Amino acid sequence: MKNTLLILCFLFSLKSMACGCLNSSTIDAKYLRSEVVAKVKILKIYKNVDNYLYYKADVLVEKIYKGNDLELKSIYIYGDNDGELIGRMGTSCDIFIPLGAELLIYTSKNERGEYTLNQCSGHLDLYTTQKWQKERNKLELKVIKKLKRKKIKLIYNKGKEVFPSHLYDSLQVFNNIKLRKRYAIFEIDYKSYGSEKLEVELEDIKVICGFNKKLDAQLIEIFKKVVWRSKIKEGQSSKRLLIIKYKKATEKEPSHLIHDF
Repeated sequence: MKNTLLILCFLFSLKSMACGCLNSSTIDAKYLRSEVVAKVKILKIYKNVDNYLYYKADVLVEKIYKGNDLELKSIYIYGDNDGELIGRMGTSCDIFIPLGAELLIYTSKNERGEYTLNQCSGHLDLYTTQKWQKERNKLELKVIKKLKRKKIKLIYNKGKEVFPSHLYDSLQVFNNIKLRKRYAIFEIDYKSYGSEKLEVELEDIKVICGFNKKLDAQLIEIFKKVVWRSKIKEGQSSKRLLIIKYKKATEKEPSHLIHDF
């Protein structure tokens, strides 16, 4: 009996294991690395075929924010859609989407030429009834629309991303700030100089969509002082977007700025 309970607990822990990419991708990374960003509606859902980890769903493209929608007729969604994949239990990485649901998807083609959707690529459940999720979705859609209007076409360099260290701590100086705008977008140009710590130097910072001139200038000074790291080779240059969000005060915390969402 004891051994049986141990086995059941082990199997349950496998199924409930947190997905490695769950909620870890920022908007700028999702947008830049995706071939297509679009609002779609699920028209038909198919079962997994030949033990393939992705199931097919036919979609109607309602709005395109990046890329070409001419080939986007179906997407392949990560997950065991009918619970019949051999030798596999479901995990928190699996995505289950109801028929008729509307989504904002970040997608690219895989080696089979299929547009795929998984927790790492990112998506928004526009059919959600949760108030906090609706607010988050609304703001992310505004950012995506702004990126489309600004015609942002930066190239995403996989494995060569640049990350700021302790930016969260640096932004705390703006606690209790009052702003009208909800977000700002900056374009970061950086270059590697072969540091053993993978540190890079910022060459230029452009304001794509700011809060106000004074605050934007203060943020740029903070960006310059923060340590940035990347795996790009010595002498290489690249770019990224940096999105700063303004969060209004709540009963539990003051108003403040955070990096992305």
